[in-house]
Amino acid sequence: MNRFLIFFVFLVISCSSAFFEESQEINPESWKYEEGAEFSFSIEDTSVYYNLELDLNHSTSFRYQNIYIQTETTFPSGESASDVLSLQLTDDYADWIGDCSGETCVAPYVLQESARFKEAGDYTIRIKQHSRENKLSGVNGLTLRLVKRR
Repeated sequence: MNRFLIFFVFLVISCSSAFFEESQEINPESWKYEEGAEFSFSIEDTSVYYNLELDLNHSTSFRYQNIYIQTETTFPSGESASDVLSLQLTDDYADWIGDCSGETCVAPYVLQESARFKEAGDYTIRIKQHSRENKLSGVNGLTLRLVKRR
């Protein structure tokens, strides 16, 4: 029994281990357009595929059912690419998506599946809020995770 439990724990940890994971706090009173969260990491092996995952930590008093974010990726060459995404925060019944405890929810998103970085070197992903309001309240933090595909 103990061997099975140890094997199971090892299997869960090895399957869910992130190549990169970093959390950044956001001012919950006022996330402004110009205040982005910046995540930097290095890629050595360009043959590996990754899932890019984002956890959005927000208050249950957040006023909207979704949030628009802008992602900007800067490549080792200095070139960059950006995209605007809408992240749904509630389901069809207006219940919060994700893990909620007390007045806080953590909503998980897969930003990109099976992404491959074509250049070796240093990358930066910057995430900014892209809503209609310059000052958005109720977002507490972001966690970006790169998980190697098996």
